[in-house]
Formats: sequence, C-alpha cells, structure tokens
Amino acid sequence: MEPPHETLNEAEARFRDGDYAGAGAIFHRAWDAGNPQAGVRYACCLRLAGFPRLALRVCRQLAQQAPTDLAIRAELAWNLFDLHLRPLAARRDLAAMQHTASEILAIGAGPAIVETVLAVMEAAAACGDWAAVEAWGERLRPAELDDRPPPPDNQPGAATDAPRLRWYRLKARALLMLNQWSRARRLALEAQAIYPQRSTFPRLAAQALAGQGNLLDARVEVQALCARWPFDWSLCMDQARLAQQLGYGEEAARLACRAALLPGEESQKTALFALLADICASQGEFFLAACHVALARSWHTRQQHAYPAGLKKLEGRLRAALASAGQSFPDVTLEGIPTLRQRCFNYWQATAKIDN
Repeated sequence: MEPPHETLNEAEARFRDGDYAGAGAIFHRAWDAGNPQAGVRYACCLRLAGFPRLALRVCRQLAQQAPTDLAIRAELAWNLFDLHLRPLAARRDLAAMQHTASEILAIGAGPAIVETVLAVMEAAAACGDWAAVEAWGERLRPAELDDRPPPPDNQPGAATDAPRLRWYRLKARALLMLNQWSRARRLALEAQAIYPQRSTFPRLAAQALAGQGNLLDARVEVQALCARWPFDWSLCMDQARLAQQLGYGEEAARLACRAALLPGEESQKTALFALLADICASQGEFFLAACHVALARSWHTRQQHAYPAGLKKLEGRLRAALASAGQSFPDVTLEGIPTLRQRCFNYWQATAKIDN
C-alpha cells in the first residue's frame, strides 16, 4: 500500500530544502510500498547525500524492473557520471573518459547525457585533441540544449555556463583548430546572433575569416571588436597577430605588448607569449624571443598541458640561433623565471607606449 500523497509532498519539500536524509527515508518507504518512481527519488537522495555507490545499486535494481523507464535511466546516468566519469575528468584521462561516456550514453537518458558529452569535449579540448572535440560535439544538437546556467555544484571544476553556450564555444573552437574555416565561421556567427554581448564568437568568426586568407577583412572586424571591448587582451593579441601576418612588424610588437599588459591571468596568455617570441625573433631579438618562449613553456609545465609543437619548434630555432651567436638560452628553472619575466615586462612597457 502506497503512502498518502501528502507524505510524498512532504518528501519533496524536504528534498527542496536539502534534507536528503529525511526525504530519502520517506521515498524509501514509498518504494517499499510499491512506488517505483519513489525509488528513483530515493536514489537521487542517496546520490546527493554523498552515497553514490548505494544510489547506483538502487538504480540498477530499478533498471532491471523497468529498463526503458526514462526517469530511471536519467538517474542512472547521473550516478554513473558522478561515480565514474567525474573522477576521470579530474585526472584528464581522455581515453577512459570516452569509453565510460559511451557506456553512459548507451544506457542513460536525460540531462546527464548532455553533461557527459560536454565533459568529454572539455577534456579533449584541454588535451588538444580537437578531432575528438568535434566528433563528440556531433552527438548533441544546440537547439535541444538548455540555455540556462546549471544550479550551483560544489564539485571542483563544475560548469557555470549554460550547456548550449558551452557547446557552441567548444564546437566552434574545434572547427577552427581543425582548419575547417567556413564551418567554423558559420557556427561562430550563428552563436554570435544568440549571444551578442559576448566577444568570444565574433572573435572566432574573425579568426576563421583570417584562416580563409581574408586578412584585411579580418583585421577590420577585429579592430571593431577592440573598439567595443578595449580591455580584452585576447582581441588585442588577435590584432597583433594580423598585423604581423600583414607585415606590420612595429605595430604587431606594440599591440602584442599592450595585450601582455592588459588585465588577464598570465596562465591564459601562453599563446600571446608565443606570438611575442615570434615577433621578437623576426626583429632579430633572439634572446628576448627566447625569454618569451621560456615564459610560455613554464606556464604549460605548471598547468600540466602538452607543449605545443609550434612553440617547441620555435624554441629549437632560437637555441640554434643563440648558440651560433655564442649566447646561452635563458634560465628556465624556478629560480630563473622571475628574472626573465621582468626582462619581458620591461620590454612590454617600453614597446606598448600606453598613455598614462
């Protein structure tokens, strides 16, 4: 015999208040009385109360009785996500994540499926596997994704942006990195229409235009973006890169140094440091270029990111050039980083010519 409806209402009220133990006890009794949906809610309470293994056991038991029930499959997917996929994401074990995610998609349903795919896309992006980002992105349709930010999650690294926004950002970036310029630009412009207050998507669209060889048109677009967001260092970096590609070396150096001085985490500026290294090398300033390479490499090392092949190749060229000139490569030890960073900072200030 099922408990009265009022009792289940009390359980839902306790659940909303975060009393997962109290709500779970009522849902458990209702499940014992023959209400399978109360069993799903009981499993949810167990998961949120910090007992994911027990919650998974309950879900598997429910799934045996009703394998096609969407509510059961949705809760099962969340349990598998929290118990198995989230720890793999923390370790950036992309191969294991893809295997586990495939299993979740095969038996799960609901919002956890979206989070599973996005988690794999984000891990693949962090590993630089853009082909995997693009392939996994094909499993979702942006029109079907929630455009509301997720509820607060105390787990480390939990997403704060809406699923649709995350998908567009990852997918467009992947297409760009795979040199699929026309697809990248089309998708970035589509996202720009949805998120007009964000600089990310018009920036990606301009980068795709530059990738197609339309450097002058891309430069016009980026200049307009810099006028709208004058303190965005990444847009200033793009402007510097286009100036360098067009042969305006002095302007490229000034803009790149300005970007380095604009507010922003240095850990995010490794591509800027690589650009500055290339600019300095093109001007024959090989030691200064090497200082920027060393600065970029130190951040990649500290963040445990793969060392980009282009940066590694540039470092090899600079080591050879310095050796030919009888100079040594800058000290890249922890003790040497502050000195070379100060050397770079002095160059940025002298070159940026920012009016005080």
